[in-house]
Amino acid sequence: MTGATSSMSRSEKRKASEILAFRMRPDEAEALRAAARAQGVGPTTFARRAAFEAANLPTPVYEAKAPDPRKTEVAKLIGEINRIGSNINQLARVANSTKQPPAVKAINTLFAELRALRLDILREQS
Repeated sequence: MTGATSSMSRSEKRKASEILAFRMRPDEAEALRAAARAQGVGPTTFARRAAFEAANLPTPVYEAKAPDPRKTEVAKLIGEINRIGSNINQLARVANSTKQPPAVKAINTLFAELRALRLDILREQS
């Protein structure tokens, strides 16, 4: 990397000085962290990229790196796992509050989703 390019990069990073924060539930934060890890970036970079994309903003110079499609697919799978986990948590919450076991149909549906997800993961590995 030449001195001019390196200096330009630092200059661009200094221009990005605004901080924007938002609140989320702990399970949402963990899902965001897991998806970020799957893409090999930190949660801040992950959230910034998603926000820029959602707002139809051009990718900033300091973010101009193409995502790895394999990591993107893994992030989607992790998102699915988190969604299924949330559903299981809801079933458990209802079962605890009503003192009744969850519906067999709901449990079978979740198991079927987990089996399909497992097959997707195994296909990704090959």
